[in-house]
Amino acid sequence: MNKTICLLLLPIVLLYGCSEPIAFEVDHNEEIIVNGMICPDSSISIHLSKSIPPTAATAFPNVDNAQITVFENNTEIGTTAYRGSGYYQLDYLPKVNHTYRIEVAIDGHPTIEAEDTVPELVPDFTARHIYAYDTTVLDNGWSVRRYQLYTVTFETPLPKPSWLGGLVHAHYFDHDSIYQASEKYFGYNFQSIDPYFDQKRGEFDSYTNTYGYGDFSPILPAPASYTYAFEFGYQTYQREYSGRYTRYDLTASVVNGSTTYDQYLQSYIASKKYEPDPEDWFPFGQSTQLYSNIKNANGIFAAYTVRQVAFPPLKDEIF
Repeated sequence: MNKTICLLLLPIVLLYGCSEPIAFEVDHNEEIIVNGMICPDSSISIHLSKSIPPTAATAFPNVDNAQITVFENNTEIGTTAYRGSGYYQLDYLPKVNHTYRIEVAIDGHPTIEAEDTVPELVPDFTARHIYAYDTTVLDNGWSVRRYQLYTVTFETPLPKPSWLGGLVHAHYFDHDSIYQASEKYFGYNFQSIDPYFDQKRGEFDSYTNTYGYGDFSPILPAPASYTYAFEFGYQTYQREYSGRYTRYDLTASVVNGSTTYDQYLQSYIASKKYEPDPEDWFPFGQSTQLYSNIKNANGIFAAYTVRQVAFPPLKDEIF
């Protein structure tokens, strides 16, 4: 019996007696990271930073000693000014159907280059909602309101896949005065079973039999005068006795991205599907390579246009 106990304890002694910390080193070649999304509504802005090893606990260091020259249709239009925190800006609005190229000069580094062409705006569209809400009073006395059922209609078909998103402005009124205002983009509670939403990019919800989409979700070209139908449910929590009024303003945004923009955004969405919760242990995550069009560096320089249409304002309601 004593021999049996000794044999059982032997592996435990070996396991605990032979452990020692091992230094984990990773070879890392520092790269410049370029981040520039341009559109006709904003001045040209480029952010530059440096990559860090996967074991580093610091933030990405900014690049503050670069010179960025911008070209429009192969004609130089100016040099950016450094605005701090890694941002370089040229006070110039890009034009539709024009091609823009950047050349980034950094001491001791090969010239970094990238270019893209600004696409046209998507056709005009109308945005409507079917006013609907439900109210649930929770055990703690707070109420939940949910608005839903929205449509976006194009009289002229989309020329190619585009991206639908939106912005919510919430205005709170307390005793006839504005209490606070906030805004947020459509989140993952944006759902649809419309056949012209790109369901490959959606997450299927078996409870509602719909596909959930992210902040900006791809919609596919459909026949002329087609109406895209979707639900956007959001919740507000207010106490019933607060006497507070709330109004929601929604704006639909449809983005027409260049091919570069589309490839980058689709790779970004794919990467988010495998992004773990920071508090969870996630040993089986799948890495995804983000699309890059930068020569002699990494990152993205892409162009897009966006058309926005406001939904009719929702009626004020008392909470």
